[in-house]
Amino acid sequence: DVPPDSYSVVPTEWADGSRSDMVYASTEFPPILIEIQYRVNQEFMLRLINYASDVYKRYKMLPIVLVIVTKSFSSAEFQNEFTVSAEGLLLETGCKFWAKKCFLLTADAVS
Repeated sequence: DVPPDSYSVVPTEWADGSRSDMVYASTEFPPILIEIQYRVNQEFMLRLINYASDVYKRYKMLPIVLVIVTKSFSSAEFQNEFTVSAEGLLLETGCKFWAKKCFLLTADAVS
């Protein structure tokens, strides 16, 4: 359990001028990077890794990443690269070196 008010919204502009959607930071817990994405493809995943690296550089802690997928994946084969999380509602991907965890919430999961 995380106590209320443990996280605050922080700036999302990075040194290279890029900007992620949302970052929540805490002095006690891992930062949370949230991206809202219409279609997930290889290009987006590479950008996501860059954002996670930027979060790490700023907070010296690997982030927990949540991607909210509003439409779909670039292909069924690409979607199959993700696994269903233990909770069953989210998809998950390997991220050992760039994030603590990486989850994807799809439109199908909430419909």
